[in-house]
Amino acid sequence: MSAHGPNYTERQLFRYLERINYPLSKPPSLPPATFDNLRRLMARHLQACPFENLSLHYSSRRIIDLESEVLFDKFVNHRRAGYCMEQNRVFSTVLRSLGYDVYTVGGRVLSGLKPGEVRGFGHMAIILTLDGTEYLVDVGYGSNCLTAPLPIFDGKMIEDIQYGVVPEQHRIHLSEIPGSAKKGHKIWTLQIRRNAEAEWETQYVFEKDFEFYAPDYEVYIAVDCVLLTLD
Repeated sequence: MSAHGPNYTERQLFRYLERINYPLSKPPSLPPATFDNLRRLMARHLQACPFENLSLHYSSRRIIDLESEVLFDKFVNHRRAGYCMEQNRVFSTVLRSLGYDVYTVGGRVLSGLKPGEVRGFGHMAIILTLDGTEYLVDVGYGSNCLTAPLPIFDGKMIEDIQYGVVPEQHRIHLSEIPGSAKKGHKIWTLQIRRNAEAEWETQYVFEKDFEFYAPDYEVYIAVDCVLLTLD
């Protein structure tokens, strides 16, 4: 597999856009890589392909396959969806095929942990660069997922607040992981609050400049499948 990832054909892209009910022009043409189209793609994908992990729990094999053709068959031909790595893998392949500048990173989910507790990397997220600004794109975090691209960095610190499923709000900023042995090291943090009066809670942390590749995610999947087999 190429380090830059696979691409879908034009025919596959049209079938995917039909799957998510994306409005096409007449005569049909693929949407250019713009911010407005990116927002529409995220919204349509989230509406049509909700988070689900049925394959991990109910498949006799309990195996997740992140190959682009396997995911296309699952999401488009069988009109299924998937869990975080499937969601963001298929969506990043679509974005790359449409001309967006994307790569994926690993996320360390800290939601629900006590201060100082950590988990291993277990999430996939997308970093997208458009017109000089880097965005976090994520369609695979379940009920508390981003609903639009969230800017990370454009030469100065950004803490834009974005609404998720109203009244939820999201933001990104740099912060230290409590209990980290490397003092003073700050990492990008995606946070959520349930409404404008609630406290901010960390969902996951990520190093935006450290690209992950297919073999990295295969390790996560192998661990998840083994743990489920032992249940």
